[in-house]
Amino acid sequence: MEIDLSNENVLISVLMPNYNGAEYIAEAIESVLNQTYRDFELIIIEDASTDNSREIIDKFAATDSRIKVIQNATNQFVNISCNIGLEVAKGKYYARIDSDDICMPTRLEKQLEFMEANPDITICGAFCKIIDREGRVIANKTFPTNDAVIKKSIWSRTPIQHSCLFARIDKMREVGFYTGKKDPSEDLELMIRTMNIFKFANIPEYLVKYRIHGDNLIFTKQREIIRRSVRLRKNAIKKYGYQVSFKDITVINITWFLQFLPKKFVYWLFYKLIVKNKELEA
Repeated sequence: MEIDLSNENVLISVLMPNYNGAEYIAEAIESVLNQTYRDFELIIIEDASTDNSREIIDKFAATDSRIKVIQNATNQFVNISCNIGLEVAKGKYYARIDSDDICMPTRLEKQLEFMEANPDITICGAFCKIIDREGRVIANKTFPTNDAVIKKSIWSRTPIQHSCLFARIDKMREVGFYTGKKDPSEDLELMIRTMNIFKFANIPEYLVKYRIHGDNLIFTKQREIIRRSVRLRKNAIKKYGYQVSFKDITVINITWFLQFLPKKFVYWLFYKLIVKNKELEA
C-alpha cells in the first residue's frame, strides 16, 4: 500500500548516504520507514554504486512518498554526499543513518522529544548496539552523555556515533555542514570544528544498531582514518587553543603509531575496545 504523507513541513530529514550497500540497505530503509514517529523525509544519496543498490532503493521509493533519491553521477564520498542531501533537506532536524545500520523503532521519536525539550543542544547522539554481518548483537557501545565530558573525551575517541547523530539543520548550515573535501573522519572533524560553538549530548538509550562487517570505512580506510584523526586533533589544539591534558596528548601520539601496525591487529584492538561493554540484552 502506498504511503502518501506530505513532507513539505517535516520536522526531521533523515539522510542515508549509500555506496555499494545492497547487502544491507533494505533493512536500513525498513528501519527508518517503521519508526513510531512517521512524519519525516528520508533522503537517500546514492553515490554512484556499482552494485544493485539503486534497484532496491527504487522499489521502496515507488511505494513511499517520504523517500527522496539523489543520484550522484560520480562517486563523491560520504561527507560530500551528505552535504548534497543537507542542501535540499526541508526538516528542522537532521538524522543520520548509514545504509548498513539499523534504527531502533523509537529512535526518531526519542531524539525529537529530547531536542525539543533541550533547545540549547545542537547535536545529540545515543548509545548503540554492535551487530555482526548477520545482525546478531555482539556488544553494546555507550558514550558520555554530558556536554563537558563529551568534549573532554573527543581527544581519545569520537564521542557521538555518526549513525546516531541528530542535529539542528539551521545550526549545521551556519557552519557549512561537513568539510567540502573527501574526509573519512567527517564526524570527528565536525565536532572538533564546532566544540566552541555547539553544545552536545548523548541520550542514554540504545537507539541504533551499528553493524561491523569488515567493509566499514574504519577497516577499509583504516590507516587514512588514523592519520586524519590525529592530524585533526593536533591541528585543532593549535588553531583553536584547546586545553588538553598530558594524558590526552600521549593518547593522540600513541594513536599515530597504530597506522604502522598490521591491519588485522588494529582490527582486533578496535573490536576489543568495542566489546568491553558486553551486556547482551535484547
